[in-house]
Amino acid sequence: MELKVIGSSSKGNGYILKTSKKALFVECGVASFEMLREIHFNTFNVSVALISHEHNDHSKDVHSLIENGIKVCCSLGTAKALQIEKNVIIAQDCKPITFDCFTITPFKVEHDAAEPMGFIIENSESGKILFVTDTKTIPVFAMKQVYSNILIECNYSLDKLKENVLNGVVNQHLGKRIAQSHLSLETCIDTFLKMDLSELINVVLIHSSDTNSERSFFIDCIKRVVKPYTNIVLAKKNLSLKLNKQPF
Repeated sequence: MELKVIGSSSKGNGYILKTSKKALFVECGVASFEMLREIHFNTFNVSVALISHEHNDHSKDVHSLIENGIKVCCSLGTAKALQIEKNVIIAQDCKPITFDCFTITPFKVEHDAAEPMGFIIENSESGKILFVTDTKTIPVFAMKQVYSNILIECNYSLDKLKENVLNGVVNQHLGKRIAQSHLSLETCIDTFLKMDLSELINVVLIHSSDTNSERSFFIDCIKRVVKPYTNIVLAKKNLSLKLNKQPF
């Protein structure tokens, strides 16, 4: 399976997982044209588009996908917030749904949105993938799984955020919101320390802040808590990465 990053920041998030036959869209906070171009506008090959929550940088062009005949999977709260009434499959906490060659298990996360969710994505080519973004913590249900590949938000470090608030780079209200609704480097590290990482091949750090992160430092920190030879990369526009369930 190939991961293609169309965007991974507060300006817009969009990811595509492509197998030899089908594609899965994850988020649509970028122009739908960019997502569709990546699959050569062959919408019949798109199994579904997963939307974690209604905030604009994750969902702004979802209606365009729907108009192009692509089904959307999201929580009831997200569907209501986005006023999606057709081509929508309602995701329920910890209840798997199968779309073609993908099995999706949604789970609730902690964010300032209507009913935000992360997703466990299973496919024969990639094994089990964790996708989680825009949350203060990772629920126990998700941490108990064993993954081949993890796409996880690593938005800020506590020290960098505190420094930016103190220096007036980030206002206090925004700083408080970030700390209450996004995943920090420290929480990422704590999460990895609690997980079974025996099958882990790739870690993709997504949705890192331009202001409140030190990205090479983040990668070095995660390297210290995963097994040797785990591939750790920072998501950026146009990144392509093989997500297989075997290292070679």
